[in-house]
Amino acid sequence: MRDKHVIDPNWVKLALLQGIIAPVLFTLTAILGGLLHPGYSHYSQAISELTEAGATNRFYLSLSLLMMELLTILFAVGFFSIWQIATAIHLLRIRAGIIPRSA
Repeated sequence: MRDKHVIDPNWVKLALLQGIIAPVLFTLTAILGGLLHPGYSHYSQAISELTEAGATNRFYLSLSLLMMELLTILFAVGFFSIWQIATAIHLLRIRAGIIPRSA
């Protein structure tokens, strides 16, 4: 029987991978959205203007940004899981009298 408190390492790796995928997706969305929106300037306009009412590709850009947000949340959950494990291990070392050396 599997302990419910054990975190699957494959799941954590997948969640942490989203920390790489999400910014790439955001960058691609901003670049492609700017190219598809006539007259859009990356330097003088906010990315939110690509998804404002009446924008030509509003649905697709909003969907892409939503996917990026979900991937970022998944990354945060994976990072928090690792953080909890690392903190627990560090506290156990302190309680056992094994204090890690500072480099």
